[in-house]
Amino acid sequence: MRVRRLEVRHVRGVVQRDLVLLPDGVDTGVVVVEGPNEAGKSTLGDALDVLLDLKATSRAEAVRSLQTAGSTEGPEVVAELVLGGHHLTYRKRFLVRPETHLQIHGPSPVVLAGDDAHDRVRALLDTHVDPVLLAALRLRQDLPATLPAVAESDRLVVALRASGEASPASPRERAVLDAARAEAERWFTPKGAKLAAAWREPEATVERLAAELADVDDRIASLADDVRVADTLERERPGREQRLRELEEAARRAVDEREQVERLA
Repeated sequence: MRVRRLEVRHVRGVVQRDLVLLPDGVDTGVVVVEGPNEAGKSTLGDALDVLLDLKATSRAEAVRSLQTAGSTEGPEVVAELVLGGHHLTYRKRFLVRPETHLQIHGPSPVVLAGDDAHDRVRALLDTHVDPVLLAALRLRQDLPATLPAVAESDRLVVALRASGEASPASPRERAVLDAARAEAERWFTPKGAKLAAAWREPEATVERLAAELADVDDRIASLADDVRVADTLERERPGREQRLRELEEAARRAVDEREQVERLA
């Protein structure tokens, strides 16, 4: 499966964004989506997952998490895919006026809607996509870097057996593998257990930063309380100032009355 284009509308604060991942005429290579933190990279993956896995009528948490807070528009996801030799455009709108639309451009043009469209795409995925390998290719910075057991992939096992002996790795490939192995050996034993000494400083740093963050959160909460008190006092100030003027006037009258009494005495 190749994702040629992905478009999201009304998704997590994004009104509309259309990304061309594979230009026309390009069918090979690796797609890398790069951007700063909180730019929406993970949102694109979440949107694609929901499009492929869930019906438009679903109200699962994965669907509801895509909706922009306070919006009356339903999240919408459109993907242009090449799937098992089929070139197709697949669109779903969720939560508000749910809708599913599938247009297969080739090799045999077909247009489907609703559950028929969903079921057709699921059948293509089941036939042409290995879920274990697909999961292994998906890495997210906000989740632990744990990979599925690719040995559980029947398609991979069959392909490896059919290929016979693997072709020798190029010098560049060996350099990449050696660098990856060296980096892994910094953090893990050959059996995959953590090397305590290597992890001690990073974990201590995480604990320290977590404590600092908790302290900052406490300060923010305290400032928020102060702001609420200040807002209350500001609202009450006109009434208090009026009351002060009334008391000052009453005090002046009392002084005048006392002086009159003293003169009469």
